[in-house]
Amino acid sequence: MELARKIKFCYNADALKEVSSLDKEKGIVMIHWTIRCLLLLAAGVSCGFAGQDIKYHLEPGHSSIYSVEMKSTAEGQGMGQDFSLSSKFSIDCSLTVAEKSDSAFTLLILFRTFKGILNFPLMGFYDSSFSMNEWIDKRIRLVITPHGKILEAQALDDIPPSNIGTMLRIGPAEIAQRLILELPPQEIDTNVSWKKTTPETMNQGGVNIVTKPNIEYKLGPNEVDGRLVCRKIVFRGTSVIEGSGITQGIGVSVDGTMKTDGAALFAEENGLPVSVRQTQETDMTQTLSGAQTGAVIIMSKNTMTMHLQK
Repeated sequence: MELARKIKFCYNADALKEVSSLDKEKGIVMIHWTIRCLLLLAAGVSCGFAGQDIKYHLEPGHSSIYSVEMKSTAEGQGMGQDFSLSSKFSIDCSLTVAEKSDSAFTLLILFRTFKGILNFPLMGFYDSSFSMNEWIDKRIRLVITPHGKILEAQALDDIPPSNIGTMLRIGPAEIAQRLILELPPQEIDTNVSWKKTTPETMNQGGVNIVTKPNIEYKLGPNEVDGRLVCRKIVFRGTSVIEGSGITQGIGVSVDGTMKTDGAALFAEENGLPVSVRQTQETDMTQTLSGAQTGAVIIMSKNTMTMHLQK
């Protein structure tokens, strides 16, 4: 069966209107909001390396190919409904250095393939295969510092809305940012542990969400990946999630925790991330007040692996 026939309801305007109506009648939009927050909270990895000032060494014209796999599972209760969701994304993308200055690099991210499987019975998806053809060969510009801090993320080409992306409330620029490791400027001695405790804030639909991490990092022995000698960093810890605000006229407060475990390899010679493995388990409660009352309780697990192909 052709892909379009497998998920043809996703591309049928009448079916989409019916889904929109169902959203309003059963409060599914608030469940969507919670799921999007979980996806965004799992979006990035910040690492540190020791012995010297480790940073990106990139020259204009350089191009690398990465493979990325992301898996998510979630289950919970909310708005009078039990729900579950699982997804898997398999992505190949290129990273090309467009410009270089003393303070920043401009990178172009291009999706070569982007396929996935989505199981979300509440919305009529039953292990539905899909391909994000709307995103293929479209350029995402990232501007980063030599230590990997993202200064700008923007689509350069016209990318039509994706029904899958719209439903999950996530876009290509957000996916592209997951290729970047943020490296702290300070030097850390080998075999010494250190912690990340700086809070991070994001605004999601009018709700300010603060993540307060308590993540411990440790530099392990060098590892060889292919022909590259890499610095290895392992990390583990728990973050507290808090937030409040108003979205679509509904008061929302958020409380939760997120456990993180993973490792990353960074090649010092060419200044590129070589691989990342990360698992995040989140328990979160979203409490509603005002025009709509109730709670959405959700438990999720997100895993991401990324590897440099060439």
